[in-house]
This record gives sequence, structure tokens and C-alpha cells, in this order.
Amino acid sequence: MIGRPVRNNRGMALLLTVLVVSLLMVVIMEFNRTMRSDLQSAVNLREGIRLVYMARSGFNTSLALLYADGLESDHDSLREVWANLELFSVYGSGFFEQGDLAMQVEDLSGRLQINALVDDNGTQEELWKNFLLLPEFDLEPGKADEILDALKDWLDADDDPGLGVGGAEQSYYRSLDPPYGCRNGPVEAAEELLLVKGIDRELLYGGDERRGILEYVTAHGTGKINVNTAPAVVLKSLAPGGISQDLVDELTAYRENEDNDLSSPSWATSILTSVPDLPAALLTTASSHFEIRATAMSARVSRSIIAAVRRDKGKKPEILSWKIE
Repeated sequence: MIGRPVRNNRGMALLLTVLVVSLLMVVIMEFNRTMRSDLQSAVNLREGIRLVYMARSGFNTSLALLYADGLESDHDSLREVWANLELFSVYGSGFFEQGDLAMQVEDLSGRLQINALVDDNGTQEELWKNFLLLPEFDLEPGKADEILDALKDWLDADDDPGLGVGGAEQSYYRSLDPPYGCRNGPVEAAEELLLVKGIDRELLYGGDERRGILEYVTAHGTGKINVNTAPAVVLKSLAPGGISQDLVDELTAYRENEDNDLSSPSWATSILTSVPDLPAALLTTASSHFEIRATAMSARVSRSIIAAVRRDKGKKPEILSWKIE
């Protein structure tokens, strides 16, 4: 009777030993996992900092090319060096021991410029209406009118919704859940359109069967469209009902031919002589606003610098917006 408690104590001791060892193993494994995670985070942080400086190099290279181009030429087209940076990207990667560098410059003057809708004599509004009614966006005429009314109210300085049926000012936006204010001024980024009455995510970003308007509009520019760089969808917007695909193809083929002179928008108007109500005053071949995207990549991490810049003749380009992704 005396030995039985001793055997029980030994069993309890063994059980406690197993529990302690198991607990220690769990603690050690968790510590190891945490250390590995922290180490990976430190590596990614170091890698991210290095890639940001690589991207800065790509951005500065792109900016220098834009500046040099502005000194050499009075017009801009997709034939120029700034628009074809693939080879520069390949050579640029060779300057770094690790990682790859990609650079891209896009002409924002080839897009519709949102803030140009205010203080307009109606030409910009017609251009935007033509744009919104293109088959690519699948909007009814009444819906396009409502969006234009709301967009003009978003941009103008007053708080009067005007006579348009789709107008919306502070009272409308304050009634939403959650409420927010009407800009009543120029937008700072094209993504801000998502806040405007009537513009939803599908219209802005596109869906499975519909293109989005975001890639064709910008918050930066003077209002004029560079026919040398405008994408086909923007070219279609130059006339009510849209310019025919045959004419768009003819415009595209002409500007791709290196033997053709693109210094004046007259080359485009000569092709579009049969198009009624062509907004010739809005057409140009000189660009002032660009978007630079420089991306540095490693096996695990990437960093991109995306900036909008303004380039005036003979002046160093001015950075208008800047973000790192």
C-alpha cells in the first residue's frame, strides 16, 4: 500500500516532463518562425529601399530624356525616344548588380483632360459627350448627359447645381452614407472621378465586357489633344457618333510611317475632311504633360515610382504628382 503512491508520483513526473518538453518545442518553433519572419521582413525592407533608389534612377533618366526632347523638337509623337524606352530599360538594368529596371513615359496630352471642362465654351463638353457615348462604354445618351452635368458641378467653384438634370452639389454628396464634400475645384487625380455622381467602378475601371474610361482621361493638361499620341478611343471621340474605325486606322497608319511629317495637326485634319464638327481648335501635335513610370524589380519585391510632370518649352520639367508603389 505504501509503494503505490510512489509509482503514481513517478508517472506524474514523467507526464510533467513530457508536457514541459512539448511546451519548449512549441516555444522554440514559434521563436524560430518569428525570427525567420523578422529576417525576411528585414531583407524585404533592405531590398525595397535599394529598389526605390533604382526606380529613382529610372525616373531621372526618363525626365532627362523628356527635357532633351523638348529642346530639340516643337512636336511630339510616338516615334520619339521617350515613347520607346524598352532598349533604355535593358541597358539601364546593366548598371545594377541585382534587379531589373523598366521605364515608361506616357503622353497625357493624348488623353481627355478632366479639368478643362470648366470655363469651356462648349467644345470640351461636346468632346466628352462623344467620348462617353462610344460603344466601348455602353452608356445611354441620358446617362452620359447626367454624368457630364455632375462632373461639371464637381469641378466648378459654385454650389449651384445648374439646370442640368444630373447636376449634384454639396447637398447631394452630404446626404450620402458615408457623406463627403463636393470638390468644387480641379481634381488632383483621375481616380477621383469615382466620387462623382453617376460614375461607378465598372465605368471607371472597366469590367469583363466593357472598357473603363480611366486609361483615356487625366487630371493634367491644357485641354488640347495631341493627335500624334492619342489612343484610338480618344481619336474616335473627335466627332459626334464617333469617327469610323477605317478613319482611325488611317490616322494610326499615317503617324506610324516615319516618312510622314507630324509637325502640324493639319495632317490629321486632311484625313478627316469628311468628318462634321471636327474640333480642330483642340488638336495639337505638341505635348506638355506626361506620366513617368519607373519600376525596379528583384526576384521577390518590386517598387514603382509614378509621377506626372509638366514640360514647358526650354524649361526643366516640373513634377506635379508623385507616388511610390
